[in-house]
Amino acid sequence: MRGYGMKRFLVCLFVVCSLSGCQEKAPKDGPVEVPPAPSLEGKDSDFVGLTVEAGEALAKKRGLSHRIVARDGEHFPATTDYRPDRLSFSVVNNRITKVTRG
Repeated sequence: MRGYGMKRFLVCLFVVCSLSGCQEKAPKDGPVEVPPAPSLEGKDSDFVGLTVEAGEALAKKRGLSHRIVARDGEHFPATTDYRPDRLSFSVVNNRITKVTRG
């Protein structure tokens, strides 16, 4: 009998959301078009093994921004927003060991 109140609350919440239109609706003008990710030459794996300076130069040449998210086992704060034009480098002994996009 103790959990009956919570069950009743959840059922009521579900009914209210269903009837009130809590679901996401498509815009009246049609679906929203998401722009395609930039077409970039080369692969992100091209950076692995490069020195930080060489990786920064290659990123600049390709028109990409970059940041170092880890250096010699120390991790740094980083935002989690996705940006396809940004590379995140993990570095050990001044060499890039891992690259992620975004």
